Amino acid sequence: MKNTFLSAFSLRNQPTSDKRFNLLRNFSIVSISGFAIAVLLLAAFYRRQAQQDLLRSTEEGNVAITHVLSDALLPTYRKYLYTIRLLDNETLLSDQTVRTINQKVVDAVDNSTIQKIKIFDLNGRVISSTDASQIGQDSSESPGFVAAKSGQVVSQIGHRDSFQAINQEITDRYLLSSYLPIRAEKDDNIIGVFEVYRDVTPLQQHIYQTQRVIVLGSVLILSGLYAVLFLFVRRADRLLDHQYREVLASEGRYRLQTDELEQALANLKQTQSRLIQSEKMSSLGQLVAGIAHEINNPVSFISGNIYPAAQYVDELLALLKQYQIEHTAPSETVQEMTEDLDLAFLAEDFPRLLQSIQMGSQRIKQIVAALRTFSRLDESERKPADLQAGIESTLMILQHRLKEQCLKDRSVRPPVEVVKNFSPLPLVTCSVGAMNQVFMNILINAIDALDEYHINQNKVRPAEGTIAEGTIEKAIEKTDNQTELAAEWTPQITISTELSSTQEAVITITNNGPIIPENIQEKIFDPFFTTKPVGKGIGLGLSTSHTIVTQQNKGRLLCVSTPEAGTQFIIKLPLS
Repeated sequence: MKNTFLSAFSLRNQPTSDKRFNLLRNFSIVSISGFAIAVLLLAAFYRRQAQQDLLRSTEEGNVAITHVLSDALLPTYRKYLYTIRLLDNETLLSDQTVRTINQKVVDAVDNSTIQKIKIFDLNGRVISSTDASQIGQDSSESPGFVAAKSGQVVSQIGHRDSFQAINQEITDRYLLSSYLPIRAEKDDNIIGVFEVYRDVTPLQQHIYQTQRVIVLGSVLILSGLYAVLFLFVRRADRLLDHQYREVLASEGRYRLQTDELEQALANLKQTQSRLIQSEKMSSLGQLVAGIAHEINNPVSFISGNIYPAAQYVDELLALLKQYQIEHTAPSETVQEMTEDLDLAFLAEDFPRLLQSIQMGSQRIKQIVAALRTFSRLDESERKPADLQAGIESTLMILQHRLKEQCLKDRSVRPPVEVVKNFSPLPLVTCSVGAMNQVFMNILINAIDALDEYHINQNKVRPAEGTIAEGTIEKAIEKTDNQTELAAEWTPQITISTELSSTQEAVITITNNGPIIPENIQEKIFDPFFTTKPVGKGIGLGLSTSHTIVTQQNKGRLLCVSTPEAGTQFIIKLPLS
């Protein structure tokens, strides 16, 4: 029933996370990170494009200036360029032609951004330079020279902390250097290499400044865009947060309702089971009351007529005795009848027979009284009651269980010794019939535990596998020990009553059977919990008893099980 009833609530075991997705924070992180990356990429892209444009335009200017120089120098000094390679460095430095070439180069680039020009022969030696100290240097291994010698134009931009320009030494400048081939006018053969240095610091600074403007502008634009988007996202986040809180609240209400429904269902099942049990016990009480009433009438008749019958017999025996005194010579027929009846034995045994009948009728009357007491199971109202009388009536009904029993393993369990330590108890206001049911449940459980303990003591568990040497002797020894232990053990139930200092009636029912483990003690009063095999119980006896004691009578029912004290069920009831 529970699974069917709660199938609609199967999702309750999937709790919503207490941490929701923080839209505003994650939007800010992603947006700012994305904007920063975009700005950096834009700045890097602009700088790269600007550098390439600067390199291309400046390189074109360098090519143009070298064409001008070639046109100015080659017609006059072309042959000299072929022969100059034969001069050593000292001669080269003092050669007037070299000085003339240098001066023309300086005049050609005067008032321009060109800071230095070198001319290399095909061997890589500097044969002319606006910086005279570099004339004669070997640059044959320079990658730029090698590339220019092969017909390529190679340029690069670099920063120089200090640099020897044409007229002065300059510092902290950005220079673009280009290696350019010198081609002959007629056959277009490469006869030398120019190296031109041009100052591009203003252009480079302009690039940096423009880059900063782009970055700043991008930051401002993206910040404005972020602010607008932030307002929209914040509104959406607030709506989501409001909806999320509503979901949490509804989930809390839903869980609470589900818990309440489960609790109500559990209570309903408990109540239903107790009602069924109560109805059974009520019907049993009515049946027992009817049987007790039907037995009581004939027993009362028998018990009431025993005393007159004894008087009549005494009078008849006295008459026979007097007749024998007065008639000493009876007839042969009377003598034969006297011998056949064994009149002397009859006169002696008949009073004992009547006494036995009297004892039997008294026993039946006691049982009927116990049945009448127990039959008050349907009395649910609270009223003063003698709990000890209820215990006595329950023991009377359970006499057949307390006697010697042949158990399911065909062993014979000795009679259960009942020890009663009753201290005087005042009347206790309680549900009389329900408390009799509690005594019955606890005592039946105690007897069942003693039976099971006796069976376990008589079990012989031979070792599994092949019988090894000495196994039979050990099994026999084990059986003898168990038989000796069983002979020493006597099943016992001790019932104690006392009035506590807190004015509570305390009833303790103890058995010397098996100890209840702690993990079972924790669940022993749960509905439908049982350790008995199928068919021996459904687990409602102790649960119902616990409810009767704690809820109906505002008392306490405890279970204490230790090797020293045995298994104890302690009932504590307020007097009123």
